[in-house]
Amino acid sequence: MVRIPGKPPELDAFYMDTTEVTVGQFQQFLQETNYPFSSYRWESIYLYSPTENHPMIHVTWHEAVAYAEWAGKRLPTEDEWEHAARGGLVGKKYSWNESSARNHANFRGIGGKDQWKKVPAPVGSFEPNGYGLYDTAGNVWEWCQDWRDQHQVTKVVRGGSWYNRLNSLQVTSRDSDYPTDSTIANVGFRCVLGLRLEDWFQTQQQN
Repeated sequence: MVRIPGKPPELDAFYMDTTEVTVGQFQQFLQETNYPFSSYRWESIYLYSPTENHPMIHVTWHEAVAYAEWAGKRLPTEDEWEHAARGGLVGKKYSWNESSARNHANFRGIGGKDQWKKVPAPVGSFEPNGYGLYDTAGNVWEWCQDWRDQHQVTKVVRGGSWYNRLNSLQVTSRDSDYPTDSTIANVGFRCVLGLRLEDWFQTQQQN
């Protein structure tokens, strides 16, 4: 995790996972908790995310929340996610400066460092943003805490994915999905922590 500076008065400082939660990390959660998870999904997961270092996909919002709670963390709010994704840049459409998008994100098409066609890349395959976060643009959409709107039908996802074109990778871009949907191969998640990092390490040692 890395410390994300606050944005007074709206946001306090918090910590965020440097990468999207990986297949290997999610498997550890399943092994240690016996959390119910449909085994038939693994064939499709491995089709797109074949290694332990690929982002976990085909995961519902509820399952992402369960993982986060097991890890002593939580999902980010939309405000936290966007603030972190900007990496300290102000007034920019994307989470990088004027360098080539292909060096910073896995999205639809091939070029630059983007050598993955129609699949996610292993996490951390591209340049990080200014806060040291990888893949906040592209690779897989990321679940957030928030409902899409007041009707409370779908949950927000942010960041764009390998399937989307460049305009979906803008830091303000948003989409949503049903919190029970496990069929999507381009949605994953990462976690945040509002406590001091020292407190989190203590909770991990006590568990």
